Amino acid sequence: MHTRRTVVITIALLLWTTVCGAQNLLERFEHEVADLVEMCAPRIVSVQAEFPDYVTASGENGFLNVGSGFVVDTAGYVVTSTAVVTYRSSVADAIIVLDYAQTPHQAMLFGVDSSLQVAFLYVPSLGRSPAVEMRVEPWESGRFA
Repeated sequence: MHTRRTVVITIALLLWTTVCGAQNLLERFEHEVADLVEMCAPRIVSVQAEFPDYVTASGENGFLNVGSGFVVDTAGYVVTSTAVVTYRSSVADAIIVLDYAQTPHQAMLFGVDSSLQVAFLYVPSLGRSPAVEMRVEPWESGRFA
């Protein structure tokens, strides 16, 4: 009986320690995530691309593609998906980028890499925005990040 009680108490202490340890880990993780969000959020943008000449499946004229991107250069260059700014083989008539403060900026399509499905936008009014620090390496077809 005494041994069973010791085992139960030991298990209870182990569980309590594990839960407390997990709680501390969770709290630390929440702070680290908050720091990461605080650092990255100003670099993330919303991209809106207007296609007024297409008729939607419901018969409406025009549609709006919405996606995200990130600032990669303090001169105002943004990377997004080609699926956001192109439809079939057409480029959007107007591209608007919303910064962290939700301020709209007119964007121009700078280039597209269809093999990587990446589009590069130039947003002059985003100049001096914080940019994501990137490491540039040669890319091999079929290689995953």
